[in-house]
Amino acid sequence: MSGVMEMASDLLGKTGKPAYVEFSTVAKQLMKRSEEEGRDVATDVDMVTVRQIGAADSSIFEVTRWLAQNKVDALAGRLPREHVEHYERLYKMWKQGQELPVEGTPIKGWSVIAPSQSEVIIRCGIRTVEDLAQMNGEAMQRIGMGAMMLKNKAQAWVAQAQDKGPLTMKMSALQAENDLLKMNLEKLTETVRAMQAERPKRTARPAQAEEPEPGISLSDIDEAPAPPSRGPGRPRKEG
Repeated sequence: MSGVMEMASDLLGKTGKPAYVEFSTVAKQLMKRSEEEGRDVATDVDMVTVRQIGAADSSIFEVTRWLAQNKVDALAGRLPREHVEHYERLYKMWKQGQELPVEGTPIKGWSVIAPSQSEVIIRCGIRTVEDLAQMNGEAMQRIGMGAMMLKNKAQAWVAQAQDKGPLTMKMSALQAENDLLKMNLEKLTETVRAMQAERPKRTARPAQAEEPEPGISLSDIDEAPAPPSRGPGRPRKEG
């Protein structure tokens, strides 16, 4: 198990990130029982392949012993406790038939580079854009020509993705504020409509026809008494 200890220490000193792991089940022959029964007797054993980020070589361990050694390394300060929990979580997911998640943006399908470049990077032990941005000199030598350009592209892409974080939060806050204003406006509109519906309706009084002022008609003129006629005159008074 010294290989696990060396690998854990190396990972902690170089990247600070968990190693890539792959689980599998193999048939392990039980030698003593095979000799006693005169036939091959085997049992299924879970194995783990551990590969340092950007490394060419990998190591294979029996999972139960590997997990136990990880806990020892964590107590001794050779392996972060969160790495131990990370490996245990991955193993549990694998036992449940779940696909192991990739911690970061997968190199496979990354549209910034050509598919052929993705295959070269994956073969060199790098699976995520974030790891490509932090790859060491050994990994760059394995990739060969164009390694620095690929690393620069990955660093620029990661920086741009991180810069979008505050902008996304700001846009989210503005959207929430806009939704609140919209909701308040709808409530105000409903209140105004309710007040209008409760207001008593005033019935409009029909306009009354104005009565004509009394005047003099032609019949009134005909029926009026004639003025008295003046006589021959009265005798003058003599003084």
